[in-house]
Amino acid sequence: METRDGRLLDGLIVNETSNSLTLRRPAAEDLTLLKAAIADVRASSVSLMPDGFEDGINPRQMADLIAYLQGANLQ
Repeated sequence: METRDGRLLDGLIVNETSNSLTLRRPAAEDLTLLKAAIADVRASSVSLMPDGFEDGINPRQMADLIAYLQGANLQ
């Protein structure tokens, strides 16, 4: 996302109203922006997961992580 003042922001859109968007940022920090302050919103082709993360966990841990993420436990 790019704001009209030139900031580039990454995160997951966790809430949207007619006037605002809320991004969930690293460490579960939420940032709400007025839509009037947003210049552009686009999907990233890069995962938010750090490169090589999957190399440090076993298949069961990966399955647990995926199940957690699919369970909408992002709040």
